[in-house]
Amino acid sequence: MIKIIHTSDWHLGKRLFKCDRIQEHQLFLNWLHDYIQAEKINVLMIAGDIFDSPNPPHDVVKLFYNFLYQVKDIENFQTVIISGNHDSATLLEVPQQWFKEGNVHIYPRLANAEENTHFIEHAGQKIAIKCLPYFRNFELINHMQAAGIEGNLEEYFSQFFRNWQQESIEHKILLAHHNFGEFLASGSEHALHLSGMDSFPLEWLQNEFDYVALGHIHKKQCLNMSPPIIYPGSPLPLRFSESNQKFISLIEIEDKKLEQSFIEVPLHKFLIQLSTTSDTYKEDIKSLVAKTQEDEYEYFLEVKMQYTQAQTGLADHIRELLQETRINMISYIPSIRTQEDKNLNYQQVTELSLTELFENYYNYKYN
Repeated sequence: MIKIIHTSDWHLGKRLFKCDRIQEHQLFLNWLHDYIQAEKINVLMIAGDIFDSPNPPHDVVKLFYNFLYQVKDIENFQTVIISGNHDSATLLEVPQQWFKEGNVHIYPRLANAEENTHFIEHAGQKIAIKCLPYFRNFELINHMQAAGIEGNLEEYFSQFFRNWQQESIEHKILLAHHNFGEFLASGSEHALHLSGMDSFPLEWLQNEFDYVALGHIHKKQCLNMSPPIIYPGSPLPLRFSESNQKFISLIEIEDKKLEQSFIEVPLHKFLIQLSTTSDTYKEDIKSLVAKTQEDEYEYFLEVKMQYTQAQTGLADHIRELLQETRINMISYIPSIRTQEDKNLNYQQVTELSLTELFENYYNYKYN
């Protein structure tokens, strides 16, 4: 049997407002290392956005390097990585050759099909991974011109996906970081565009691969069942609108049969929201504290406060109520409830000038 983990969008170095999350990422990497060892995983595929910025802090780069150093000695194990839109391809290229000694294989840039194909032979089976890191439109145009294909994306990627250079491949996997199909965004992703298209059509993939390992979208989702086309999502919730349930994808291949399942990632801090009013916030905070005081977890809290009239000092009072609890309020969003709603219909909106439209939006959101 061959066991493969597919994960993506770690965003090491990501902050939630001013809160550093390196401890949470360290706990995730510790858990992932232990899971790889305990379950005898053979391959770890990381589908881009390892870091949250092209120039991550040194302690974050060290965290990543330490993890790769720890897993390199695991028997019959290797790591395959592509870059994402938040990553610096140059930063990942620097240790590329050194990483290979530890069975870590990095594909930081869009190249030709031969250069971006990784082969794995294990348990009498050959697996090929086609690596499609994040690319910018000008990079794609240059490659299309070099291939003698201009303006026809389907033809170019059809050739890229089908060019394997080797025969007798039992399973073909695509490892990619971009928009695919009709995905559901979580809202914390940067917008990506593919030379005039919103995303890759799934029809380009379904007859070419046995599994499609995607990165970029932070919400776990299965775009297709046969073959599985999977966004595993980020291992931590990156904003308050995201779910506190996070996953990695597990692929098991035995007797030429491929099965996929999701494994939940244990979290140590949870993101919670509280919608309240200036009249009821004391009771609502006390109720929230009562619900969480038996837990062993820590919480980041966002409070949406609705006022009936302008007041000051409520945010400080909430912080006082949360002292000696494991709840840390890091976001406070006030709004004033007006006596009557001023909703505009479509016809009224189309008759507004740009300035009037902005004024209506501003009053609607901030009063």
